[in-house]
Amino acid sequence: PASWTHFCVHNGTQDDRESGWSDTNPASTFYGRMYVSWNDFAVGGGALFVAYTTDNGATWTNQRQLTTGTPFIRDVQITGDLATGVVYVAGVNENGGSFPHNNNNLFFRSTDGGNTWTNTYTGPTYAGPGRAASGYFATMYSNPAYWRHEGWGEPAALNGVVHYVYDAANGSDPADVFYIRSTDSGVTFSAPFMLNSNTDPTKAQWQPNLSVTASGNLMAMWYDERDRVAASCQPSSPGTPCYRMYARKSNDNGVSWL
Repeated sequence: PASWTHFCVHNGTQDDRESGWSDTNPASTFYGRMYVSWNDFAVGGGALFVAYTTDNGATWTNQRQLTTGTPFIRDVQITGDLATGVVYVAGVNENGGSFPHNNNNLFFRSTDGGNTWTNTYTGPTYAGPGRAASGYFATMYSNPAYWRHEGWGEPAALNGVVHYVYDAANGSDPADVFYIRSTDSGVTFSAPFMLNSNTDPTKAQWQPNLSVTASGNLMAMWYDERDRVAASCQPSSPGTPCYRMYARKSNDNGVSWL
């Protein structure tokens, strides 16, 4: 774009982890609606909110509160289904954070253009990723403790099928990337499927993202240590290969992965 116009979604003092999605399907009932989700730490210690605009960003008066802040549910990402217009927010209960810690994945869904929201899914407890802690946050590296990460991933949706990638500790392995899939619009999800093929417990895979095309092609990508040549990854040694990005794709809306 040659120029940008800035709009204020929410005038707050402790907003964090904002994400956005736009309904760009001309056939959608909610075509042109833009959505933003965030945590507001001035409300209940981190309540989860969503706001939407119907006038190309000029006003954001339609604010909805999804959680109270207790327990704290981290805003992971907001996304939507271009085929149906349904909007989803993926969240995670970090159960206090730090390291080690446990997580629970949650999904919130709106079928009426962001006016009302339902917590459709709260998943089972799993071990969060990490090797050390920096205050509240688990970190992917220690000595020093850096790269704060609690296992956050990314959702995607198409034709009522909801996808989610995230990472978790896996036994002695500090992090592996997992994929879950819902065929009932985010109410129930499949058992986790590990996307990374490397199973070396000393090599982590973490911080995945996900995208889906209108034809049902999925692409998942993450940071991967499988090519690390040193015993550990140190920020003071940029010449030592530590990690690269790896990806995996599905051509059938998540049924199988190549």
